[in-house]
Amino acid sequence: MMVDVPARALLQEAGWSPRRWAAEINSLLVARGRGRDRIHPTCPYHWLSSGRPPKEPFLAALAAEALSVRLARPVMVDCVWPQTVDQPGAEAARPATGGLLGCLAREQVLAQLDGLASSGSRFQVAGPTQVLAAVHDGLRAPTLPPAVASVGDRVLPPMLTVITGHIAELRRLDDRTGGGVVSLRYVRAELRAVLDLVRHASYSSGVGAQLLSAAAELCQLAGWMWFDGGDVGTAQRAFLLGIRLARAAQDTDVLANMLGMLAYITAHTGDAGHAIRLAEHAGQLAARRGSMLRSRTAGRLATAYAAAGDIHGYRGAAESAHAQLGRPATGQTPSFLYYLSGAQLNAESGQALLRLADLNPPTRAALLSEAISHLTPLSAADLRQDYQRSALLHGCYLAQAHLAARDIESASHATRTALRRLPAVQSRRCIALLVDLRVAFARRRRNPWARDAADELDAALSAV
Repeated sequence: MMVDVPARALLQEAGWSPRRWAAEINSLLVARGRGRDRIHPTCPYHWLSSGRPPKEPFLAALAAEALSVRLARPVMVDCVWPQTVDQPGAEAARPATGGLLGCLAREQVLAQLDGLASSGSRFQVAGPTQVLAAVHDGLRAPTLPPAVASVGDRVLPPMLTVITGHIAELRRLDDRTGGGVVSLRYVRAELRAVLDLVRHASYSSGVGAQLLSAAAELCQLAGWMWFDGGDVGTAQRAFLLGIRLARAAQDTDVLANMLGMLAYITAHTGDAGHAIRLAEHAGQLAARRGSMLRSRTAGRLATAYAAAGDIHGYRGAAESAHAQLGRPATGQTPSFLYYLSGAQLNAESGQALLRLADLNPPTRAALLSEAISHLTPLSAADLRQDYQRSALLHGCYLAQAHLAARDIESASHATRTALRRLPAVQSRRCIALLVDLRVAFARRRRNPWARDAADELDAALSAV
């Protein structure tokens, strides 16, 4: 007899079978460096029939986290299996906004950030209202000059040159290989080192501001890696803390970029209205900055409008992004925008157009054709180029666009090209897209192109 547990209703809401749930949990395990702990595809059937969670608390937490990401709202373990509330070791993760509302002193922010960088704790996805409240409170924090520390070893400008060089190299590592466990561990270590200087070294006010900016950039990079690794809640927390650091350092460029990235994540989790608000605020901050930053924030706004199904809003923001990129550089171009190019914006536009096609059936065919033309160039990038994670990600979207256009042969070719990049890329986002493609091709197994693609995906994913 089947036991009536909330997990069954949650799976139905997510549109997942128990096997799909198992696949998502396994993707999280791989992204966390625990591939050897992957579960059998039939395990969730036992959880549903018995009404009991997995014996290992970390597996129960990952099962709830997978549902949180899919449903774009916090799903706690005790919401999936109510009888586990009193189970020893069933520790509930904190929400991403926990302790980040209201006015926080500088030391409180640094302590929260040190805990995030040091412990490796995971945080539950926060709802969009809570995220906006935390952003609002962070932006209201006073922009006082950084404290001038006079106790401890002195931080001199050459040390800042080394730190900024490390950050630049770590960004390029992320571009090439994605948010893998080892890369993220190194970024967290770098963040702890900078925080140690902020808290325990001595420096001038100018150096202090640059140290806070460096810590904010590392927050942004770690947050993006957590997002790429499938940990949306912890990514949210990193961005929210980074926003407070950038505000304290009066670094408008970093602040606008982080708000734009948080808008992208919010759009990804399915809350377009709040994503638009965040992206608009990023654009307001960038309005008096350089043309590259204005291009970047306009691109984020285009993604948010696409998530809302707003073709007109998307067109205006996308055209603005390309127009700003095409202008002669004004102001100082932020170092973190080195990657922004016409090809990257086109690929992002292709992803947005694919979403718009889903939400606008009357113009679906035209939007899909446009998406394919935008996605193709970056998806075909040489394997020696630096942006392999982006090429793999957008190659998956290209395959989805071809499938949506009922061109299975082209979808198979796009998938094969994308799979060539997988051995060198560690990205749970990409793995999740490949799992989706595997399911889509399996439904079309009567077609030889679909059958071959499904078999190749099986082989590639089993080796991850």
